[in-house]
Amino acid sequence: MNKYQEALNIFCEQNTFKDISKDVLNENYKLLQELVDNPPLKFEDLHEGMWIWDDKNKIYNLIYEKRINCAKEKEIEFQWEMPDRECQNFMTDVYEENRFYRREVQQ
Repeated sequence: MNKYQEALNIFCEQNTFKDISKDVLNENYKLLQELVDNPPLKFEDLHEGMWIWDDKNKIYNLIYEKRINCAKEKEIEFQWEMPDRECQNFMTDVYEENRFYRREVQQ
């Protein structure tokens, strides 16, 4: 069970919110709010194997690798084909602030 389901279960297992302490309410509210919030991702938030929304190109990408190149730029290598296929295509791009998100940005 993931942390979001656990937080939701705490709310669902009670008859009313008045039966839940204020601290537990706030803690679980903040956790569930992560599902709604969609801030731009920092370079440090990106991980190999993570699907991210590229708002510049309006597409989801799978991160294959991230690194700092010889010009000291933050680079991300994306995999364009699914990992279980024989032919895999990769594209490298420079990280830009306010470009990458957990999910599609609604305008």
